[in-house]
Amino acid sequence: MPFLSNLLPNSTFSVSSPQASEITGLTLWVFFICTLIFIFVAVWIGYSVVKFRHRGEEGEPDQVQINKNYEVTWTIIPTLICILLGWMTVKSMFGPTSGEADPTPEPDIVITGAQWWWEIRYPKLGIVTANELHLPAGRPFVVQLDSNDVIHTFWIPDLGRKQQMIPGHHYFITVQHDVVGESIGACAQYCGDQHAWMRLLLKTESPGDFDAWVAAQKAGNGSNAIASASVPPASAQGRFIPGPGQVPSGRPPIAPEVAAGHPSPNYKPLLPAVAAVPLTAADGTGDVARGLAIFKQETCASCHSIDGVSTARYAPDLSHVAGRETLAAGRLVNNRDNLFLWLRDPQAIKPGCKMPNFQLTESQANDLTAYLESLK
Repeated sequence: MPFLSNLLPNSTFSVSSPQASEITGLTLWVFFICTLIFIFVAVWIGYSVVKFRHRGEEGEPDQVQINKNYEVTWTIIPTLICILLGWMTVKSMFGPTSGEADPTPEPDIVITGAQWWWEIRYPKLGIVTANELHLPAGRPFVVQLDSNDVIHTFWIPDLGRKQQMIPGHHYFITVQHDVVGESIGACAQYCGDQHAWMRLLLKTESPGDFDAWVAAQKAGNGSNAIASASVPPASAQGRFIPGPGQVPSGRPPIAPEVAAGHPSPNYKPLLPAVAAVPLTAADGTGDVARGLAIFKQETCASCHSIDGVSTARYAPDLSHVAGRETLAAGRLVNNRDNLFLWLRDPQAIKPGCKMPNFQLTESQANDLTAYLESLK
C-alpha cells in the first residue's frame, strides 16, 4: 500500500522493500483481525447491557444454563484465530522475504555499531564509509551486523526488520530496497547519552549511480591532498575550493545550525541554535596542506582513517567525508560552517562523544576544515 508509505514514511508501514512489505502485510492483517474481534466484543457487550439491564425486578435473576454448543464454539473460534495468527507470524519470520540470511564468511556489507556512529564496510568492493548506507535499487545484499561496545539495534524501517547487535556475536540479515531515494534509520536500542543521535542514512541509487559512487570511493582522496594543496581555486583540475558563503554543487546550503534530523522531502527538521558552540563561521581562507599537518599533529590520525594518510579504525573513516550529507551520525548537515563548528567544539554539539575538544584556534579550525572539505 504505497499510500501508507507516503503518509507514514520511515515507519512500519513502509513498503519499499520485500522485507518491509512482509512486515507491513503481517501488521495490517493482525490489525484487521483484531479490529473485527474488538467490534464483535464491543457490539456483544452493548447488546448484553441493553438486553439484560436491571428493570426493577426483585431478587436474583434466573440462572439459565447456556447451551454447551455455544461454549464449544466460543472456544474453537479463538483457538483457530490464534493458530492462524501464529502461522502467519512464523511464515513472515522464516519465509523467503523474512530477511533471514545464512551466516557467510564473505557478506556483501558489514555494519558495525559504536557509540554513537555506524561503520559500513563493503568487503568485496574494498570500500569503508560511515553513517551512510548506499544500495543499488532492486538488488539483495547479505549484511553482517556487529557491535564494538554495547548492545545496539540496527533499524531502517524501509528495509524491514530490526536486529539487535550484541558485542562478540555476528548477525546476518538480507536487505533489499526497490525505490530510488533516501530514508533514515537509527539505533533502536538505548545505548548511552547520544543514542538519539545515532542516525543512519540509506541512499538507494540506480545501478549506474551506485557504480559511479563505488568508483569515486575507490579513487581515494587522502593521498592526493598535498598535491592539490598548492593548486589555485581556478586550476585546470576543476577542484572546487569553497570561498565564503559557497558550497559545492549539490551540497546543502551553508547554515551553521544543528539539524534535528535529516533534510529530506519527508523530514522537516527544526533548526535550533548551537548553544555553547562558538558562532564564528568558517572564513574560507583555510589551507589544505596546513590542515593535513594539523590532522596528523593533533592525533586525529590515531582514530580516523584517510586513504594514504592513516589506517586507524577507532572513529569514522574520513576518506570521503566531504561527500556525505551529514556529520556526527546525523547530528549536523554537512557543510563548511557546520564542519568548522564541529571541529571547534564537538562536545558542545554531541556531549559525551568520543571526540575530544582539541581547543583549536579559528585559524587551525579553518585549515582543518579546508583539508576535510577537499576529501570528496
